[in-house]
Order: sequence, then C-alpha cells, then structure tokens
Amino acid sequence: MPKHLLWDDKYIPEPNSGCWLWLLSVDADGYGKDKNDRAHRESYRRYKGVIGEFKVLHKCDQPSCINPDHLFLGTHQDNMKDMANKGRAHKMLGDKNPMTKLNTKQVIQIRKLNSLSILEISTMFNVGRTTIVNIRSGKTWNWLVN
Repeated sequence: MPKHLLWDDKYIPEPNSGCWLWLLSVDADGYGKDKNDRAHRESYRRYKGVIGEFKVLHKCDQPSCINPDHLFLGTHQDNMKDMANKGRAHKMLGDKNPMTKLNTKQVIQIRKLNSLSILEISTMFNVGRTTIVNIRSGKTWNWLVN
C-alpha cells in the first residue's frame, strides 16, 4: 500500500468484535506499526489524547486492534497484571522475557554446578545471589527441565 494513505485507510473494522484491525505492517508480537510507534498508541493519541508515561492497553486483547474504544491507559504494572489475567504471562517466560539476564542454557548449567557456592555461581554469571537461590529452589525457571 502507498505510504500516503490516510489514517482511515490503514485499518478495517471487524463487525463481530468491533475491533479496527491494522492493515499495514505488524511487529513480531502482532502489534501494528505506524512510523516510529505502535499503531494502537498512535490511535490513542489521535482519538483520546496524551499518553505520557503510560502504556496503552487493549480491552479486546487483540494486538492489531486500534479502535480507541478498546484502548485504555495503564502503568507497566497494570499491563503485567492485565497480561496475567488474560493468560498471556507464559509468553514472557525465560528467554522471551526482555528483562532476563540469563538464558536457558545458563540456567541448566547453574543447576548442575552443585560443587560451587551460591556466591561463586552468582559471580560467575554476574547475577545476584537471590537469582541463583531462586533457580536452584525452582521458584524461577521452574518449567525448565534439565
């Protein structure tokens, strides 16, 4: 599609759900991309106003939806809670979590280092001791089988 399209030409209303589905490119998570931002954020700005430091969340849980009636503002914590409530938290486990310092291979290695102290392992992997304790106890990375 040509780059000079008007905003209303970039989405199509879906009659059953009421979603406005983004027609142009989407990112790996299915969110529409518009210039330098995600399309749902641009839609919120166009129809509702300033976003500020907030996240733009979806009531409909459809990443490509840009219907302003399906969008609302929330904090990062609100977004994480909403994600968990909608059963999407599993998508952020392990290597898929952008905040993780370790990968699957490293966690498996940590679990096998029984002869080293927690301090030695935490130093080796440049993480806190609590991280090592949580991995060893199964509090974190508990879905991972050696």
